[in-house]
Parts: sequence; C-alpha cells; structure tokens
Amino acid sequence: VRRRHGLRGGCGGCRAAVAACGGHLPAHGPIGLRNERRAMELLLEVTARALSGYPTSLEGDDADLTDEAAYPRYGNARNAKLQVRGEKEVLHHFALWERTAVHVIYIILREL
Repeated sequence: VRRRHGLRGGCGGCRAAVAACGGHLPAHGPIGLRNERRAMELLLEVTARALSGYPTSLEGDDADLTDEAAYPRYGNARNAKLQVRGEKEVLHHFALWERTAVHVIYIILREL
C-alpha cells in the first residue's frame, strides 16, 4: 500500500526530499493555524499537569529558601529545593510561551 506522506513506502516526492536532505526529514511549516493552536493548548495542559505534580508552588519554594535555618547554604536540602525550583521555573517559562502563542494565533485567526 502506498502512503502519500511517509517514510516507509511513501510517495516518491517524500523519498526524493529525504534523499536530497542527506537522509534527514525535511522541515515543513505548520499544518495549519488551528492545528498549531490546539498543539499549544495541549502543551499548556501538559505543563499545568506537570506543575500540579509538585507538592509546593514556585512562590512557596522562594519563601522556603529565605529560611537559612531550615535550608542552610550549601546544604543538601537547599540544593534539592533549588533544583526543583529550577524545574518549576522552566515549566512556568514554557507555560507563558504557550499562552502567548495561543493568544497570537487567536489574533491571526481573527484577522483572517
């Protein structure tokens, strides 16, 4: 069975494009704005789920780290708290990026 777009037994155009790129998949643009928006919304859900798995918030970690009696400098507990805080910071960054992307796509769709 021939598939229009796929690597295994795919169309001749796909095989030629992959061969022309030295065996790597060619980069394609987005499938469509609605698809991209849904992908960003899904990533936002995944990010929110990951953040909800932590027992404390980023703000709570910041507050905890001000207590040097409980979290002494260079101690294991402080280092662990800093590591987890960093993970949350990255997740919050991606959530902001995802929300911004959804908003921009919404504006573009509205303008079309």
